Order: sequence, then structure tokens, then C-alpha cells
Amino acid sequence: MNCIKALGLKLSGLVLLTGLSAPLHGQTPVSTFEELRSGLTFKKNDVIQITDDSGRKISARVAAFSAETLTVKANGVQHEFKESQVREISRPKPDSLKNGMFLGLGAGAGAGLVATAMTCPNDPECSANAGPILVLVFMGGGLGVGALVDSMIHKNETIFARRGSESKVTLMAAPILGRQTKGAQVSFRF
Repeated sequence: MNCIKALGLKLSGLVLLTGLSAPLHGQTPVSTFEELRSGLTFKKNDVIQITDDSGRKISARVAAFSAETLTVKANGVQHEFKESQVREISRPKPDSLKNGMFLGLGAGAGAGLVATAMTCPNDPECSANAGPILVLVFMGGGLGVGALVDSMIHKNETIFARRGSESKVTLMAAPILGRQTKGAQVSFRF
């Protein structure tokens, strides 16, 4: 029984560390149509999202692209943008389901070990028989839930950002400590 608890603690710690790991960030987006054209990260009929100079966002399909203009089609209407009119261009970023599946698998294994410990307290024979079944069932459920949750997450990657148009967000946090008061003050600046 102690072995199962120790394994459960190790798996729980591993899942916690995996969840706290920092995400990797991609390359810096290009800042001119010329750079975008030379790297050509999209092609005709690809779906992109354009943020124009006024901050309006348009989701559209690429119709044509030259060194001076980007032509897109949104809801049957053709729009032509010069570089000076575009603040940002982003596109859907494909995401693998693997990370969600692995996290779900680990969480399911931990839940299976906890379920075994709760179902069979102080009964090694029960733990030996029910433990593997419970762990496998919970792992399968965790795998499915992890894949489902990961499939619902849609991200965009910025492939073009005109110089000087990047928005900067600052997060500030300060502790509040007193005899009767404990907390944190959090503020955002855009």
C-alpha cells in the first residue's frame, strides 16, 4: 500500500511540474511585406486574420499578394491592403493533441491510484486485483478528456507586425501585508 501511495505522489508531482513548465515561443514576426513575401508563410486561399490601422479585425482568405499590396476575400467581398494600412497579420496555428493526451494520461494514472487507495484501504489483495484495472480505466478516460480539451484550444500565430504597432501589456503585482490584511494588488497596463 505504501508503494502505491509513493507512486501516486511521484506521478502527481510529475503532472504538476509538467503543468507549470513554460511554453516555447516562436520566431519574431516580420515587419515588412517584403520580408513576409520572401519568407512566404501563407499561400492563396489560406485563412488569415488582418488587423488594420484602425484596429478592425478581418478574417479572410488570401486572394493575391505582391510586394506592395495584400488582397483578401472576406464574405465574398474583396479587400486590398497596402503595408501602411496593416497593423498585424496572424494565422491559425496547428496544435498537436499529444500534449493534452499525455497530461490526461498522467492525471488519469494519478486518479486511478487514488481511487485504488480509497477503494481498497488496508487490503493488499484488493489493491493487487482492482488497482491495475482502476488505473487503466482512469488512464483511458484521462487520455480521452485530454485529447478533447486540447482539440478545443485554437491558437493564432502572428506572422506580420508593422514596426511601432506592437501593443505592450504590463502586469504589475505587489504584496499587501499588514497585521489584519494579507493579499496582493495586481494591475494591468495596456
